[in-house]
Amino acid sequence: MHIYTTLFTIAYSYHSFHICTHQVIGLLGAGGLAGNSFASRINITDLPQMVAAFHSLVGLAAAITSIANVMMMVESGHSLDGVHAVTALLGDVIGAITLTGSVSMAEARQLMHSR
Repeated sequence: MHIYTTLFTIAYSYHSFHICTHQVIGLLGAGGLAGNSFASRINITDLPQMVAAFHSLVGLAAAITSIANVMMMVESGHSLDGVHAVTALLGDVIGAITLTGSVSMAEARQLMHSR
């Protein structure tokens, strides 16, 4: 239901329902493939590592969504007021901390190697 509501809101705002539909379907497919890839490499006994991997993707999504929201407001000619500026900054900071914290945990457990 949330996907439909978001899709309808974006399509109504930008008069591009078909473009948005294809983007959402494509991104859902890409997300499903990425999730399947992560899940197939981790044993069921390593569930905390799988949660950390998915959590890092949530942090990345939060940061990207926050940046996209600011770009969309600026592009449409709206001014960035204090509330939107603070929420954008918090979204970026919290998303980046979540992403790097989860990746650091994976490196500490020697699941990933930084070079």
